[in-house]
Amino acid sequence: MVRNVFVLGRTGSGKSTVVRFLRETVQQFGWSVKTFNDYPILREMYESEARRSFRPTDHDGFEVLDLSVYETAIRSLAQQVQSYCPINDRTFNTVEFTSNNYRDALQFFDNTLLQDAYFIFVAADLKTCLERTSKRAFYRATEDDYYVIDSVLLSHYPCPYVPPCINKGKVTLIENMGLLDEVRFTMNRYVLRLLEHDGQSYLSVPEYHLSAAFTDKCCKW
Repeated sequence: MVRNVFVLGRTGSGKSTVVRFLRETVQQFGWSVKTFNDYPILREMYESEARRSFRPTDHDGFEVLDLSVYETAIRSLAQQVQSYCPINDRTFNTVEFTSNNYRDALQFFDNTLLQDAYFIFVAADLKTCLERTSKRAFYRATEDDYYVIDSVLLSHYPCPYVPPCINKGKVTLIENMGLLDEVRFTMNRYVLRLLEHDGQSYLSVPEYHLSAAFTDKCCKW
């Protein structure tokens, strides 16, 4: 059975770290992992003829000037996910992207896919995210440590949240403000529970963390 896991959160919150730990664990059980990420799409657009919609920044980064570029990138990401045909059914697809409006962004994905998907929201405060992205200018621990200037994080991604249209039972909140080993341990338990109990995520979501996220009318998925 193919499992789709969306990994959401601010830039610098640790989404790619969560994906790496998830991949490590599921591969130990003989599952394959296919990762999808919006950054390579944005990077390719920046380096192509669409460069007029961007401006270069320090440390080989870029800033989006035309905000419609984000929608184009999410549409492309959704097409990649939905057109992917894994070789075997024992596959985890991880879908990683940042948005300041997940409700609208997720509408580009197929409803059936969303109904069966799981969602991990990686939480870290804005100060921590800014510090992490700034450090990437001088030290990239992994190839997906992309540098993002502060103004982008502050303006386009000010306060992402888990949208109300997501089934709360499919959402796991991971607070990534501590040690990496804590995140690795959390992901190990998350994957084990996901493999053992079909349709159930492992960690519950505290009401106080998501109280503002469930005030609107839910979508059909």
